[in-house]
Amino acid sequence: MVLNMANERRHDITISGITISLSSKKDTYFDLDAEATRSWKTGILKRNRIRKNCLKIECSMENRDADYVDLVLGLLDPQEFQVEVYDRYKRERVTKTMYCSDRSTEDYETVSGTKTTLSFNLIEV
Repeated sequence: MVLNMANERRHDITISGITISLSSKKDTYFDLDAEATRSWKTGILKRNRIRKNCLKIECSMENRDADYVDLVLGLLDPQEFQVEVYDRYKRERVTKTMYCSDRSTEDYETVSGTKTTLSFNLIEV
């Protein structure tokens, strides 16, 4: 099987048209369920799945300049935005509407000055 993209492109995401290169990216696919019921007679769960393969991306950018991290934080600020990302199920880059949940920054001193690590989670709407 031949893939049309190099592996390093899988770490890139595009938020509102601006490409962000990540240090690490963890994709989690989850299902959204309506209220499920369990029969008291059989003990069998009747699942009411309303949507499958919703995407959550755990992103990390390490050893970056503070100005760059501030730019990325600004991109994550709107309530929702468009994200282009590699979808492992479709085996291609897709655009999804997402929002940013948890985000954290950490500043540390290096020989070449202050560097920042940014971690954030993107969740499909």
